[in-house]
Parts: sequence; C-alpha cells; structure tokens
Amino acid sequence: MQASWFLTGEQKPYSVANGAFTAPKVQRPFGFGDDASWGALELAGRFSDLNLNSHVRNASNVLTAWTSSSTRTFTFFNTERGGEQRVLSAELNWYPNDFVKFGFSYQYIQISRLQPPGPVTTSSAPVLPSLNAGQNLSAFAVRTQIAL
Repeated sequence: MQASWFLTGEQKPYSVANGAFTAPKVQRPFGFGDDASWGALELAGRFSDLNLNSHVRNASNVLTAWTSSSTRTFTFFNTERGGEQRVLSAELNWYPNDFVKFGFSYQYIQISRLQPPGPVTTSSAPVLPSLNAGQNLSAFAVRTQIAL
C-alpha cells in the first residue's frame, strides 16, 4: 500500500502504455530572482508486508513416532518457515525541474523468522519451537535521479 501527495500542487500522470506513473511536470521550476520557486515537493509513504511462511501451524503436517510408552517424537514436514518482513517507509522528493529528482527516505524494517522445524520429543502435544531469529532496523537513504 502506498500514497503520495505533492505539496506544490503537481500531479503524476499515468501512462497506460507503460502501466506506471510518470514524472510530474514541474509547474514552477527552481530558480532565483523575481519568479523564485522551489520546484515541486512530494511526500510519499509506503507499507509492505511479505509473508514467506506456509503451513506453519497445520496439524496435518506432523509425523508421529513412538520411542517409548510415554515419549513421542514429532517431526514436522511440509512447513515453510521463510519468515515475515514488514517495511514502513516515508520519503520526501524534491523535483527542482522536469529532469532532476532528489529523494530523501527513511525506512523502518521489521524481520521475523522462526527457527526451522525439526524433530520434537515430548510426552505431550507437539509444539513447534518458536525462537525468533529476526531483527528490527532503520535505514536512511538519499537518491539522485537525472532523466535526459
């Protein structure tokens, strides 16, 4: 999910042929003097969620073996524990003219990954280990783009 808003009133045209938004036409390019302007300013935000887990808590993915009368070994199969990633980003884009763009962005990234399944020996119901090997991090980026 993403959204953007031009503080200076410009719009990004949509190109049906390319299936994407194109660069905005800057109404008042950056300059000095009597008609001084900052160009175009855009605020943008995005949230993404990528889940690479599959069948993590599905009871039909359990093989059972009895090692004694009180101890059972459960082996989980057909489960994918690829993890989950969430990214929240905010960006300020400055278009001084129709050909140059400067982008300043901040991203908060949350990665959660459970340990892979393996045999579990217990005398009660099987429970997959839930050790989280993920991390949270922040990133700041500056981008310059020139279109000729």
